[in-house]
Amino acid sequence: MEDATWSQVERTFECIKWELGNPPIMLVRPSEYEQLTGLSLGHYTGRIHFKRRLITVRYRDRELIDINKTIYHEIAHILFPHKPHWWIECFAAKKSGSKITGRYSVRYGHSIEELPSRSELSRLAWEASDRLKAEVGRIILRERHQSLTEKQQQELLERGIIS
Repeated sequence: MEDATWSQVERTFECIKWELGNPPIMLVRPSEYEQLTGLSLGHYTGRIHFKRRLITVRYRDRELIDINKTIYHEIAHILFPHKPHWWIECFAAKKSGSKITGRYSVRYGHSIEELPSRSELSRLAWEASDRLKAEVGRIILRERHQSLTEKQQQELLERGIIS
């Protein structure tokens, strides 16, 4: 078994992210994740911080093929927050080409065959990425709007730029 390097993980993340519509999600090292969120990776192979749209993955003592599936899994949690965990596991397995799903899909009797095709899953991910990008754009505009002076806000209101 050859351990993955962090640069391999980053390249893999960027490829997967592009395939899924380039959602506004960042990959950070486990140590950075802990500094930014106050949460450690613990025994997990990957973790997300939904509000900050951050993911991290364990990469030491793991092969890149396994990390690949974990990246799909963690991105899916952010793109499809209302999907059950078994669906996320099956999504990651199907997109990564793995036949092995996870404990929730096994526990509840679900399989990758229940999900749409890989290309349809990509289409769904692109739609979810577009929604997430729009949401992030609204948050940025709201934050900028809140930092404006009253006079600047009035001017933008009069010009119809904000409502």
